Amino acid sequence: MLPHDLWLHVAQFVPASLLERLISVNSAFYDIAMDCRYRQMSFAFLDSRMMRNVVRLKDPVVAKRVRVLHVYPVFLEQVIDRERHLPRSRRSFRLRLTALANHFIDQKAHHPKHQQQRKLKTAEEIVQAMLEVFAGLPNVTDYHIMWCGLQPTAESPVPFLASVFRYNLRKLALDISLENIAKLLGPRSAPHSIEELDLVIRVDNQPSKNVTEDHVSILINHLAPSISRLRHSLRRLAIQSWEPLDFSPLFLSLSHLPLLSHLTLAIPIESPHLGDPQGLAALLHRQSLTLRSLSLRATQYSGVGLSPDPASLVSWLALALEDRCASCSSKVGGINYEFKLDRMFS
Repeated sequence: MLPHDLWLHVAQFVPASLLERLISVNSAFYDIAMDCRYRQMSFAFLDSRMMRNVVRLKDPVVAKRVRVLHVYPVFLEQVIDRERHLPRSRRSFRLRLTALANHFIDQKAHHPKHQQQRKLKTAEEIVQAMLEVFAGLPNVTDYHIMWCGLQPTAESPVPFLASVFRYNLRKLALDISLENIAKLLGPRSAPHSIEELDLVIRVDNQPSKNVTEDHVSILINHLAPSISRLRHSLRRLAIQSWEPLDFSPLFLSLSHLPLLSHLTLAIPIESPHLGDPQGLAALLHRQSLTLRSLSLRATQYSGVGLSPDPASLVSWLALALEDRCASCSSKVGGINYEFKLDRMFS
């Protein structure tokens, strides 16, 4: 019998689309094909494919193979919208009947092969099902969450989203609104072993005085402590703002990150860019002994101005970098600076 490592070497020459056909060749190809099939999983829309994945991932033999997980909890909205369009009298009767039928199904189906892919009728049911599945994924290393632009719901996705935060998690990518950061990144739910953190920050609520004060509070009391708790592991940090937003409270509130070597910032070309430039200057000074790469990218994804003044951004950068970056790409004080201007406008 050939060693397992040799079969792994052979599998490298087999296209991923063909591996599944070799699943019955031997136990080595079974493991290789299963790892390839379930290595990366996505959950977004509530359809038959998602339901099949929910059933399959309840099997620990399958769940242990997931390494990369993508989640966009729009499926909660789907269920809630379906409930809203159901007449109240029918809803009550149908939900009671469904609960009774599911009870008998669960009692009868003891073996996984006999478990039926039943529809999740309520938001509470889907939260519980996702919590059961996500809590049983022990080997996820790359976790991608998109949680923005969705209507608030009574049933929060936080329980199942946070259940993946474990010590073997190495990369966390969040495309998230500030309002949802406060819900997701609590003192007990935030991960502690992330080496790479990629943040895309959006704003769901329209700016106002009270909303702005709330955003500052979220940056200081939720996001900054969550990042600072990664001081023993974080090596790469990327922050991208979808609209001009004052991030200086965040930069000023962050603790020293002794392992941070790469920092990437996407800066809105419209004023106020990322807020008070002294906030970024303080962060760079604090990380001057560890930071080896600083990548800055000017962007325009939203905003009222179609032709903003680039001079404003240049002035902002000069203050933030303390005139240390005179050219587009240079190396000063041991730090590689890279600046790109992405013209998202005509």
